[in-house]
Amino acid sequence: MGMGMSAGNWVKSGINGSAKECKVSSLKKSFVTAILVVSVLAMFTAVAGATTHYVNPGDSIQSAVNAANPGDIIIVRDGTYTENVDVNKRLTVRSENGSALTTVRAASTDEHVFHVTADYVNITGFTVENATKLYKAGINLDSNVDHCNVSDNKASGNYFGIYLYQSSHNTLSNNTANLNTYYGITIRLSSNYNTLTNNTAN
Repeated sequence: MGMGMSAGNWVKSGINGSAKECKVSSLKKSFVTAILVVSVLAMFTAVAGATTHYVNPGDSIQSAVNAANPGDIIIVRDGTYTENVDVNKRLTVRSENGSALTTVRAASTDEHVFHVTADYVNITGFTVENATKLYKAGINLDSNVDHCNVSDNKASGNYFGIYLYQSSHNTLSNNTANLNTYYGITIRLSSNYNTLTNNTAN
């Protein structure tokens, strides 16, 4: 009798357990599906929400940076801009038609032309010059800045052309960094896992 009751209890428990497991499994699937839907919607919202800002000659690149939200794109039209630009949020800053037609010249020789202090920043298609003071650069990725892309730029007439300081996991490609006071491209102090492709520096 004890064994029969035990078997009966085991079978009943097993049936109820299966029903509960099916219910829990179904709830888990619904929960995972809901998370995936929310994630996809968030991704598309982020992409759709990115704004493109245009900077014309006479305007300020820095003003556009200040007005932008993380993830926005700043397109700088042909011309020469005299300023020092601090990029402190995730942005793409690029020229409209390349470095031959778009120059950013340091207003203060004692500051970097482009000073990047945020991750996931793209700087593309500029001639950068006149950051001539000690340790100043045409493009600087500062301490603990990671996952940036610096491409298709021409850096000349600076102390450093392109300068990475404790900055890792970045990509530098198709840049020309010649005729600077010190090295064209300088990577210093625990800057690791950076990828350099097709750059010219002397």
